[in-house]
Amino acid sequence: METVKTKGKVVFVNPSLRYGDEPQAALVYPFPGLMILASILDAVDYEVKVVDANIFTEAEFERRLFAELNDDVLYVGFNLMTMNVAWAYGYMLKIKAKFPLLRIIVGGFHPTLFPQQMINDEIVDIVVVNEAVHTIELLTDTIRTGGDLSKVPGIMFKDGGQIIKNTPNTKGDSFENLP
Repeated sequence: METVKTKGKVVFVNPSLRYGDEPQAALVYPFPGLMILASILDAVDYEVKVVDANIFTEAEFERRLFAELNDDVLYVGFNLMTMNVAWAYGYMLKIKAKFPLLRIIVGGFHPTLFPQQMINDEIVDIVVVNEAVHTIELLTDTIRTGGDLSKVPGIMFKDGGQIIKNTPNTKGDSFENLP
């Protein structure tokens, strides 16, 4: 019997690595960063869904993504590399059009290298800079409880039209602390 997760639901998106209309290659790249974050949140009683655009057709991915979303989802997190930012942005726009209050969080290589660019976009609510293993639980708990995001290290966020840049996340990640 599956345990019911009680803290709330988070949806992570692994964006497509397709270029234009090229068909998806037979090789599917793993996404360990999102799997690690999902495992951390699952271990502390969050319901976490990871939707991978690389293993479905575009139409099937979109159907599966929107089947997971509703107004009760705490946030949608995107793991971004520079090459898939434009693709992911199209889905961020669709999500905000249907669920305007749903938070969009971005992390990964591109947001870490260009956090100001990402947070300046009106669609993006929170940018996670560097690794999130030590901050994901605190970030998610803070969102769930309506707490003070300025206490979460390693993020940039918007508050009343102001962009807030928190102190960096200085804890190094370690395999010993992973579930």
